[in-house]
Amino acid sequence: MVNVMLVKKLLADLREKKQILEGRKIKSFSEFRSDPFLHNGVQHLLEIMVEIAVDIGNHIIADEGWGTPSSNREIFEILEHHRVISKDAGALARKMVGFRNIVVHMYEKVDLEEVYAIYKRRLGDFEKFAKEIEKFIAKKR
Repeated sequence: MVNVMLVKKLLADLREKKQILEGRKIKSFSEFRSDPFLHNGVQHLLEIMVEIAVDIGNHIIADEGWGTPSSNREIFEILEHHRVISKDAGALARKMVGFRNIVVHMYEKVDLEEVYAIYKRRLGDFEKFAKEIEKFIAKKR
């Protein structure tokens, strides 16, 4: 049985981080690029948001007894398979895991243009994920 209270807490944490990013009005890419504190802060908050989404997925999968994912990307494949999230949300989440891997493991130099683009245009992806998770846990009551 899914620990609904835990998932709700994680969703609140996810939304809090999203609000922090949305509350910071970065005027231009030039401003973003020229301020290491700013671009590192945005990058770190995005990383945390991806980690929260991964944690949510892991908790649901474990609580439902759906096996043990072999990777963070597989978490979202399993959630898709069990119709917890849509294929669209799963694809977006897997892309964010790829971004997170670059940031955390430094597989390659982090592209500040990509970080800025996520900040400007992709924060809504996290809300889409959150709403789909909420629909799922609403059925668990």
